[in-house]
Amino acid sequence: MEETVQEDLHDYLDEADIEVTDRSGGRADIEVRFPGFHIVIECKRTKGRTTGKGLRRYLGQTVAYQAGGITLGMLVVLDLTPKPSWIPNIRDDMWADHIPSPVPEQRDRWAVVVRIRGNRTSPYEMTAPATI
Repeated sequence: MEETVQEDLHDYLDEADIEVTDRSGGRADIEVRFPGFHIVIECKRTKGRTTGKGLRRYLGQTVAYQAGGITLGMLVVLDLTPKPSWIPNIRDDMWADHIPSPVPEQRDRWAVVVRIRGNRTSPYEMTAPATI
Protein backbone atom coordinates (compact mmCIF):
# COMPACT_ATOMS: atom_id res chain seq x y z
CA MET A 1 0.00 0.00 0.00
CA GLU A 2 1.19 3.54 -0.65
CA GLU A 3 0.40 4.28 3.00
CA THR A 4 3.33 2.08 4.08
CA VAL A 5 5.75 4.06 1.90
CA GLN A 6 4.18 7.28 3.18
CA GLU A 7 4.61 6.25 6.84
CA ASP A 8 8.21 5.02 6.35
CA LEU A 9 9.21 8.23 4.57
CA HIS A 10 7.41 10.31 7.20
CA ASP A 11 9.29 8.51 9.99
CA TYR A 12 12.57 9.14 8.17
CA LEU A 13 11.82 12.85 7.76
CA ASP A 14 10.59 13.07 11.39
CA GLU A 15 9.52 16.74 11.27
CA ALA A 16 7.16 16.40 8.30
CA ASP A 17 3.37 16.54 8.50
CA ILE A 18 1.41 13.65 7.03
CA GLU A 19 -1.97 13.89 5.25
CA VAL A 20 -2.09 17.71 5.28
CA THR A 21 -5.55 18.94 4.32
CA ASP A 22 -6.51 22.13 2.49
CA ARG A 23 -3.28 22.25 0.49
CA SER A 24 -4.13 23.83 -2.88
CA GLY A 25 -7.66 22.46 -2.65
CA GLY A 26 -6.58 18.90 -1.86
CA ARG A 27 -4.86 16.64 0.65
CA ALA A 28 -1.07 16.48 0.48
CA ASP A 29 0.50 13.14 1.44
CA ILE A 30 3.58 14.55 3.19
CA GLU A 31 4.47 18.19 3.74
CA VAL A 32 8.02 19.08 4.73
CA ARG A 33 8.33 22.58 6.16
CA PHE A 34 11.41 24.73 5.96
CA PRO A 35 11.79 28.34 7.11
CA GLY A 36 9.86 30.36 4.51
CA PHE A 37 8.66 27.50 2.28
CA HIS A 38 7.41 23.93 2.19
CA ILE A 39 7.74 20.96 -0.16
CA VAL A 40 4.97 18.44 -0.71
CA ILE A 41 5.79 14.77 -1.33
CA GLU A 42 3.13 12.84 -3.23
CA CYS A 43 3.24 9.05 -2.56
CA LYS A 44 1.88 6.48 -5.01
CA ARG A 45 2.14 2.78 -5.68
CA THR A 46 1.85 1.03 -9.03
CA LYS A 47 1.90 -2.44 -10.55
CA GLY A 48 2.43 -1.21 -14.11
CA ARG A 49 3.89 1.50 -16.37
CA THR A 50 6.90 2.22 -14.20
CA THR A 51 9.05 3.91 -16.82
CA GLY A 52 9.82 7.60 -16.43
CA LYS A 53 7.27 8.30 -19.16
CA GLY A 54 4.68 6.04 -17.48
CA LEU A 55 5.11 7.74 -14.10
CA ARG A 56 4.40 11.15 -15.63
CA ARG A 57 0.69 10.38 -15.15
CA TYR A 58 1.15 11.26 -11.46
CA LEU A 59 2.89 14.60 -12.03
CA GLY A 60 -0.30 16.64 -12.45
CA GLN A 61 -1.33 15.86 -8.89
CA THR A 62 2.26 16.27 -7.67
CA VAL A 63 2.62 19.81 -9.04
CA ALA A 64 -0.92 20.90 -8.08
CA TYR A 65 0.31 21.45 -4.52
CA GLN A 66 2.87 23.98 -5.77
CA ALA A 67 0.26 26.66 -6.43
CA GLY A 68 0.94 28.48 -3.17
CA GLY A 69 4.68 28.11 -2.73
CA ILE A 70 7.87 27.19 -4.49
CA THR A 71 7.60 25.43 -7.84
CA LEU A 72 9.31 22.22 -6.69
CA GLY A 73 7.59 19.08 -5.46
CA MET A 74 8.42 15.42 -5.05
CA LEU A 75 6.83 12.20 -6.25
CA VAL A 76 7.71 8.89 -4.56
CA VAL A 77 6.37 5.78 -6.31
CA LEU A 78 6.47 2.24 -4.94
CA ASP A 79 6.98 0.03 -8.00
CA LEU A 80 5.30 -3.34 -7.33
CA THR A 81 5.95 -4.91 -10.73
CA PRO A 82 7.79 -8.27 -10.54
CA LYS A 83 11.59 -7.99 -10.52
CA PRO A 84 12.98 -11.34 -11.64
CA SER A 85 16.61 -10.30 -11.91
CA TRP A 86 18.99 -7.35 -12.01
CA ILE A 87 18.15 -4.35 -9.81
CA PRO A 88 19.09 -0.95 -11.28
CA ASN A 89 21.34 1.46 -9.45
CA ILE A 90 19.44 3.99 -7.30
CA ARG A 91 20.66 6.74 -9.64
CA ASP A 92 18.53 5.16 -12.38
CA ASP A 93 15.46 5.50 -10.15
CA MET A 94 15.75 9.21 -9.28
CA TRP A 95 15.40 12.16 -11.63
CA ALA A 96 13.97 15.66 -11.98
CA ASP A 97 11.02 16.25 -14.27
CA HIS A 98 10.09 19.60 -15.83
CA ILE A 99 6.37 20.28 -16.20
CA PRO A 100 5.76 23.23 -18.52
CA SER A 101 2.86 25.52 -17.67
CA PRO A 102 -0.07 25.24 -20.08
CA VAL A 103 -0.53 28.99 -19.65
CA PRO A 104 2.40 31.15 -20.87
CA GLU A 105 2.08 33.79 -18.11
CA GLN A 106 2.32 31.17 -15.32
CA ARG A 107 5.43 29.52 -13.93
CA ASP A 108 6.62 26.10 -15.01
CA ARG A 109 6.89 23.49 -12.26
CA TRP A 110 9.44 20.86 -11.29
CA ALA A 111 9.23 17.52 -9.53
CA VAL A 112 11.87 15.19 -8.16
CA VAL A 113 10.74 11.64 -8.94
CA VAL A 114 11.88 8.65 -6.88
CA ARG A 115 10.95 5.11 -7.91
CA ILE A 116 11.27 2.54 -5.09
CA ARG A 117 11.62 -1.01 -6.39
CA GLY A 118 9.43 -3.47 -4.45
CA ASN A 119 8.84 -7.17 -5.23
CA ARG A 120 12.55 -7.70 -5.74
CA THR A 121 14.12 -11.09 -6.13
CA SER A 122 16.22 -11.99 -3.11
CA PRO A 123 19.91 -11.27 -3.76
CA TYR A 124 20.90 -14.92 -3.17
CA GLU A 125 18.46 -15.99 -5.91
CA MET A 126 19.90 -13.63 -8.53
CA THR A 127 22.31 -14.72 -11.16
CA ALA A 128 24.93 -12.48 -12.67
CA PRO A 129 24.23 -11.20 -16.18
CA ALA A 130 25.95 -13.08 -18.98
CA THR A 131 29.33 -11.65 -19.95
CA ILE A 132 29.97 -10.51 -23.47
